[in-house]
Amino acid sequence: MKKNRVKLLLFLLLCCAFVAAGCTNEESGTETAANDDSTTGGEKVLRVGLASSPGNIDPHFATTHVELEATQPIFNGLLRFQPGTASFETIEGDLAESWEVSEDGLAWTFKLRKGVQWHKGYGEFTSADVKYSFERIMDPEVGSIQRSLFKYVKEIETPDDYTVVLHLTQPYPSLPVSLVIDGMGAGAIVKKEAIESEGDAEDKFVGTGPFALETYTPGEKVILTKHEAYFRGEPKLDKIEMTVMRDLTAREVALVNGDIHMTIGDGDKLWIERMSKEKDLIIEKTGSYLVSYFHMNVEFPPLDDIRVRKAIAHAIDFDSFRLSLYDEDIAVPLTSVLADDAYGHAEIGRVEYNPELSKKLLAEAGYPNGLKLPKTVTPNVDSYIRANSFIQEQLRQVGIEIPMEQVDLPTWIPAIYGGKNPVNYQSSLARAHGIVHLNRIWHSEGSANFPRYGGSDELLERAEVEMDKEKALELYKQAQQEIFDAYVSIPVLASKQINVRRKEVDLGYDLKATWNYVAPKYETTDLK
Repeated sequence: MKKNRVKLLLFLLLCCAFVAAGCTNEESGTETAANDDSTTGGEKVLRVGLASSPGNIDPHFATTHVELEATQPIFNGLLRFQPGTASFETIEGDLAESWEVSEDGLAWTFKLRKGVQWHKGYGEFTSADVKYSFERIMDPEVGSIQRSLFKYVKEIETPDDYTVVLHLTQPYPSLPVSLVIDGMGAGAIVKKEAIESEGDAEDKFVGTGPFALETYTPGEKVILTKHEAYFRGEPKLDKIEMTVMRDLTAREVALVNGDIHMTIGDGDKLWIERMSKEKDLIIEKTGSYLVSYFHMNVEFPPLDDIRVRKAIAHAIDFDSFRLSLYDEDIAVPLTSVLADDAYGHAEIGRVEYNPELSKKLLAEAGYPNGLKLPKTVTPNVDSYIRANSFIQEQLRQVGIEIPMEQVDLPTWIPAIYGGKNPVNYQSSLARAHGIVHLNRIWHSEGSANFPRYGGSDELLERAEVEMDKEKALELYKQAQQEIFDAYVSIPVLASKQINVRRKEVDLGYDLKATWNYVAPKYETTDLK
């Protein structure tokens, strides 16, 4: 486990180095947003404002929403969510036309599309490409953080060019989530000859998607060009230009002026109220919640004492925090450690705001005069600054001091993933399947086990391999209750994703939910 976390930290530090390097250019990126018409020279060019710099566009390592935004139009998976959705029930074939599962659940057979063409003249997609891609993810020497999603794959068989059989060590009914290019980027099919070439990113990251990578300039731009031979039909757009524009106000101005066509929005009620007055803009409040938690690291005394964790939890009025920032149609209370749109969600309850109970619990734990926790570092991001300031003040009122130091993302990410923070307010996109989200955060081997909790490992391991649907759902419910009762992660709120675009942008589908913070771009996306 320690070896895997070291690799994860090294990877995250590398990503952050790219982000830090990009920050020096992001302001210039804002200034150089296109001022010409989107159909210059007869081309349809969709211009997108990226909220930060994509540090890595290798789809087997992409983790941030801007990295996934850049890679999504380039690659396909065996499966995908139907456009405009992000539900386990809406998974459909992508590069696979059909699939079937053996009675014992140990063999999954996929029939592949014929005639699918790779970008840049690499020829036809075959089963060998699937085998290479998945074995690359599974290879511990490669170090992909998606490796855990393939932990039950024992062997990959390719009986012919258009058939792939995944042999498992035990049943794994949530396997389809691992084969979709979702919020973890898992499942992307890459080309061996391109990946192993000596070229730059533009030469290495070759896909089968509707758009091919033309230019990747870390900290500045990602430019994609249409793949005319795309198997679902020629894309309506000629290019997609993604420009790094870190400052939200700068993106607002660029949208209103028509310099960019779309970007990620802000759920803050004042921001939505202001931007809703712009007649040329469409603001979409979509499903696939962003879920927020307050994690307490049980490896830090006195947080190893559940009475202290309870005292902290009951001292924070998270409903007041939610209502001070968001409208009711944007953010809702979390009634479990899973969002209510996640497969397997069960209503568990809410932590009561009760500062007097907090003081009583502190006294019982041996801290009648309060306590001071070790320093925690927090990101200098507006939404985190607001949340952490609120938490800090609420805890101070019951005698709990939490020194907080604001740092940049390259400093914060290793701290939170490396278990160096005693507490963490943290937000992440809810996964479509509950067991994936539960394993990621609350299994001792989870890549984002911020509370360093492993008390539900056995239950989670039983749940993820249970083939009977009703039994599996009951196990998910038990796991949610157990984690909730451990007071290691306090559910705060679930907020909708906010996408904003100009009216001339036609997504080509009805955006009900998105697996990444932003609206995906497909061959159907157009500029009217």
